[in-house]
Amino acid sequence: YIGEPGLMIETYNECVKYFLFDMPKDSGDVMVSNIEYLKNNYLHRVRRPFFIAGGVTAETAKSIVEKIAPYGIDVARGVEENGVKNSVMIRDFITSASVC
Repeated sequence: YIGEPGLMIETYNECVKYFLFDMPKDSGDVMVSNIEYLKNNYLHRVRRPFFIAGGVTAETAKSIVEKIAPYGIDVARGVEENGVKNSVMIRDFITSASVC
């Protein structure tokens, strides 16, 4: 969780293979609105590949890739319609995220 004051990236750099930056499910927030905060406050400390998750959609994936170049993007609700995965939304997401 980005807002967690105890996030100690330097400590975990030596013992993890990847990082996952996500937003708590009940926060009502999405990672997209926190990309600049993440970039300016944490990513310069990360020495491992990292994933982004939390409210990412086809409309926002390209911007995220361009701004911070994550190793990967975890998507779930961003490709759902009424709680069901939507194949068109999945295709659009992949197209958007892989343009860069």
